[in-house]
Amino acid sequence: MPSNKEEWKKVVENPIDFLLQTFPSKIQATKVWVIEPSWAKDVKIKAAFERFNASLKNMQSVFDSRNADVELKNRNGAEILPYQLLN
Repeated sequence: MPSNKEEWKKVVENPIDFLLQTFPSKIQATKVWVIEPSWAKDVKIKAAFERFNASLKNMQSVFDSRNADVELKNRNGAEILPYQLLN
């Protein structure tokens, strides 16, 4: 969130560039990915993550089975891409 008038001016002039400046650099992101997450040792957080991960896998299997069903007209036909989970 912009904290002063200068930053607000940048947001108004070019919001996309301002947003892109808030993302980490490739090196920063790589360092975070390489280091083991600190939450992995917390049992409650890890259990919640595992439940979330399982629900995503379940959704993907539902998408796959529905995409294979030729009776579902909104999922089959010319130039219709199958539904998929973005990950």
